[in-house]
Amino acid sequence: ARCCVIAAANPIRGRYDSSLTFVENVDLTDPILTRFDILAVVKDKVDIIHDEKLANFVVDSHIKYHPSEQVVDAAEEAEQQQQDSQASGNGNGGDGMPYVSQEMLKKYIMFAKQTCHPKLDNIDRDKIAEFYSDLRQKSMGSGGGIPIAVRHIESILRLSEARAKLYLRSYVRSDDVDMAIKIVLQSFI
Repeated sequence: ARCCVIAAANPIRGRYDSSLTFVENVDLTDPILTRFDILAVVKDKVDIIHDEKLANFVVDSHIKYHPSEQVVDAAEEAEQQQQDSQASGNGNGGDGMPYVSQEMLKKYIMFAKQTCHPKLDNIDRDKIAEFYSDLRQKSMGSGGGIPIAVRHIESILRLSEARAKLYLRSYVRSDDVDMAIKIVLQSFI
């Protein structure tokens, strides 16, 4: 497959139990699990500051994309933008990185999709083959693990291409493959 499939599954008991394996938490069969490039566990951790930022983001997004009939005064809007900027570090995200609007991100992604098609010519095939072989052996030996299949090699290649595309590169580099491997390891282990 040359596409990404995104899906969500709720834990069997309503909340993810870290003392259980992924397979024990989510009632999905092995053939279904092997079809995903990445398995990400999203845990609902209570954090007052993060929860408040998330709530503000959701409300702001809803208001922005579902405008009401009321016209917002320009001064109020400017004041709100200034407050948002101060709350996130003067135009930066909470981690100090520059803030990128949703619109700019959409434009960047569309540009990358249309203009960038990275090639896999010079990748380290042996590194991927060794990684696959080792991971497969480890997955067979551990109980409750997710089975590793040939599809996971394709996942690494897709993720490597996606990272190269993110940087608008013509070729996939070794650091793209390394990051793809890291993502797969974090996802499946």
